[in-house]
Amino acid sequence: MAMVNIKHKQQDKKLLMYIGLLWYEKDEAAREDPLLMLANAAGRYYAKFGTVPDYCHVNPGTFGDKKIMQTGGGMKIRLDKTIQPNHVWLGVIQ
Repeated sequence: MAMVNIKHKQQDKKLLMYIGLLWYEKDEAAREDPLLMLANAAGRYYAKFGTVPDYCHVNPGTFGDKKIMQTGGGMKIRLDKTIQPNHVWLGVIQ
């Protein structure tokens, strides 16, 4: 397992995501497990666009004080106060 690269707003202003998917997590179990929420959102993104997302925006409260781990992939996560709780905005960096 590798640590997920969590980026804060000020660090990656050059990265642009033109097309994305806003995912609302309605499953209570997934709301408690950020990795499951990201996996659900990424699965839907892949089903809709046929490619794996590599970047996402999440509300800072989504992760709380949990240590976030991920197997493979290396999706970059940007903590973004403008994203509502239980939502994920994900896509591919252009």
